[in-house]
Amino acid sequence: MSGNGSLSLADLTKIHHPRGIPVYLRRDAAASWEDMRRASLSRHGVDLYPLGGASACRTYRQQVELKRQWTAAGEPQKAAVPGTSNRGWGVAVDLGDGRSKDVSQQMWAVLRQIGPNYGWSWDEGRRVGEDWHFRYVGGYRPDPLQFFTDREKRLVRELLALRRLDHPTPAQVRRRGVVWRWLREQRKRIYHEAQKTGWDRAHRRRRYQLLRGLTHV
Repeated sequence: MSGNGSLSLADLTKIHHPRGIPVYLRRDAAASWEDMRRASLSRHGVDLYPLGGASACRTYRQQVELKRQWTAAGEPQKAAVPGTSNRGWGVAVDLGDGRSKDVSQQMWAVLRQIGPNYGWSWDEGRRVGEDWHFRYVGGYRPDPLQFFTDREKRLVRELLALRRLDHPTPAQVRRRGVVWRWLREQRKRIYHEAQKTGWDRAHRRRRYQLLRGLTHV
């Protein structure tokens, strides 16, 4: 990996911005961010995205320019010394919508609530009085079943538990077969739905791939 402010595109992953602004984070931080964003949308109806192009990963040149601007404005403390910013490592985001303070406040509230579950902290933002500043502190482990429906999750977990039994009873063997067949048929249903209306809906591709791995003979 390159140094602060000089990360290559191989180190980074683009994250969503509703206006198509190219915004990047370090790969692990980006994976966590996108999972958190999906959770925010589904549970709270709130999208999460950076203010602008320099509001996530920031190049060294951008750090120098922002330091110059804040120094000229008499507030040099509002920009890190170039080469020391968390944004230079692609692990911090200035969150918000420049068009709406209300939308921004909704984002901040949701991220403070769910961020710790995904490895995101408001500690630095709190310390410097910035409601919008969050950083990735790590530790997030994505749920491999996160894209499944609730019923699929329950049955996949049941099948895996039944398969781990060293000495299953006849009833457990029968139950294992029932669950396996339902998941196999569900895999086929996902495939046929995708042929009609596409793979991009309801995480069909990922669900199909995972179910295929579980039920393929």
